[in-house]
Amino acid sequence: AEPKWETVLDIDALAKAEDKNWVYKGNSCLSPDYELCMVTLSDGGKDASIQREFNAKTKSWVEGGFATKESKGGSSWLDKDTQLVGVDFGPGTMTASGYPMTARLWKRGQPLDAAVEFMRGEPSDVGLFAGAHERADGSREIVVTRAVTFYDNETYWIPRKDGVLQKPVKFPVPPKSSLGAEFKGQMLLTLNEDWREYTTGDLVSFSLDDFMADGQIAAVNLVYRPDEKSSLNGY
Repeated sequence: AEPKWETVLDIDALAKAEDKNWVYKGNSCLSPDYELCMVTLSDGGKDASIQREFNAKTKSWVEGGFATKESKGGSSWLDKDTQLVGVDFGPGTMTASGYPMTARLWKRGQPLDAAVEFMRGEPSDVGLFAGAHERADGSREIVVTRAVTFYDNETYWIPRKDGVLQKPVKFPVPPKSSLGAEFKGQMLLTLNEDWREYTTGDLVSFSLDDFMADGQIAAVNLVYRPDEKSSLNGY
């Protein structure tokens, strides 16, 4: 009835101390502890932002931790010592739309420029965005979305063997669809175009393990189909 609020990070105080007009744009914390976080800050609220590592337990910035320069794009946790990063790395690394064109693996202690590129899009793309898909057992898989246009995209899984990244494997799903969460081994997929025996607006699923075994999708299951008076907004 009478909660005692605790300030973890005071954005106004930070802005004053650093002489910036910081606008808070969210954070991404590493599960299952949710102690290490990448905090996104924008100077004045513009699209380009920085990400900086923060310890939510000690309520302090991580000394020598991960920190990106101002850019469109961002980073994602793969593990406590590895980030998947897509930002402006200089000429030839951003699309004509101004978003990242490369996906890179960034190890703790490395300067940002030393992050190793593992996938590249095309200058005509909207952007290339890497993220970590967390499975039920806590393991993470690297998944990259290549936004070819505003409406069409390709999604790739990056296998790893003995810690070494392998050739990207494309999910054989239609370009006008959106891969979502995984539930009990089933990947959920929202269709924005007809595919196989399914229609635009359907929510379907398929086995992620089966796809990872041979790069194919055999059985597809219908999860939800809107009727003539409804549509799927989210799940």
